[in-house]
Amino acid sequence: MNWQRARSWTSAAEAEEAFHLYRVFQFRDEPKLYILKGSLADQVHLEPIDYGASFRRVVG
Repeated sequence: MNWQRARSWTSAAEAEEAFHLYRVFQFRDEPKLYILKGSLADQVHLEPIDYGASFRRVVG
């Protein structure tokens, strides 16, 4: 875990009422929003995994 992520994680734990995780899904059919509030460590199993993405070409 890099220092920026560790710092964000520490800040979230110290002021958990100010941090929320939003998941937006099913965009095409019927968009839905799922929100986790408070400490994620109390609600989900956390495993540090990094993903990276970039556009192959600019559309539009």
